[in-house]
Amino acid sequence: MIGYLMDTNHVSALAGGRQSVVAKLTSLPANTQIRASTITLGEIEAGHEMTVTTNQRRRDECIAFIQANFVPNALPISHSTGYYYAKIMGRIWKRYPPANGSISPDRHLASHGVNVNDVWIVASALEHGLTFLTNDKMSCIRLDTPEVTWDNWY
Repeated sequence: MIGYLMDTNHVSALAGGRQSVVAKLTSLPANTQIRASTITLGEIEAGHEMTVTTNQRRRDECIAFIQANFVPNALPISHSTGYYYAKIMGRIWKRYPPANGSISPDRHLASHGVNVNDVWIVASALEHGLTFLTNDKMSCIRLDTPEVTWDNWY
């Protein structure tokens, strides 16, 4: 079965009616899985919490869309997801070892453009054999996840 795991930018684009994303989605066979990670949904909720919107109606529409279309079958983070996350993180760390042992792992990874939330989401795509949809570069993560198929519907 064909399936896709949408990154935050693709879920938001779909909720906002971005034509290229909507067109691609509607062209897929009916049995295609379209999923989002609980991490992705959390990022969207956090974005709503961290910003003051002047358009409450639009925010409410976005939340309703996500609750109807993604929450019921969101991919949870499980122990096995943690296994894939650890594998990806280990690969990245080995490819880009810190020059200074006293740098924090988060700071070191961020210096290479690695967002830990993205690693969790890609780990979910790997775990479930889904193509990962993103508009982000994620160069380090892409390099160290050759098993994941990547796509961009923008």
